[in-house]
Amino acid sequence: MSFKRCKFFIPFILLLTIGAILGGCEIRSRNTFADFARLIENGDYENLRLTIYFTDPHQFSRLWSVDFLVDLYPDSYPFIRKFVIDGDHLVEYSDLLNQLSNVAMIPSERANRINARIYYIFENIRTGRVFEVVISSWHNTLHVNGIEVESNYIFYDVILPFLPEDAVELIELFIGRRVIED
Repeated sequence: MSFKRCKFFIPFILLLTIGAILGGCEIRSRNTFADFARLIENGDYENLRLTIYFTDPHQFSRLWSVDFLVDLYPDSYPFIRKFVIDGDHLVEYSDLLNQLSNVAMIPSERANRINARIYYIFENIRTGRVFEVVISSWHNTLHVNGIEVESNYIFYDVILPFLPEDAVELIELFIGRRVIED
């Protein structure tokens, strides 16, 4: 093979490889969301589980990745709380779950770093993760299935029924629904 052909061929293969990798990530994200929507639409709650990792969104600390938040629970940081909700408890909130599965996700125009304070995952017990949300301490910063999207109250509302009162108050303060009263 001549040098001129190599010069064209190697970058072309490199671009194809990168495109396939990045395209595969997007396809996985869309497919998992479609799986979540299908589970909700079919009322298949017995195979669904919700896990929530929560810490105060106002807490000042270094940037936390999702792995940091999940891996530290509860050993090093007792203020990180975990809640696991089985499908039989999700049934009574099917309206909220329908809203979540039908929300219009608008990709964000900014590229914010993740500073995870709230992370929740819906899992199909048989096949694994179908929907995950990372809520950062920056206002209006959400990552849904790995893609940064504009904030929408439904991403918060869907977990509120499963959290204790103090956590609900912190979230409502964080999103501006509640004001600190003197």
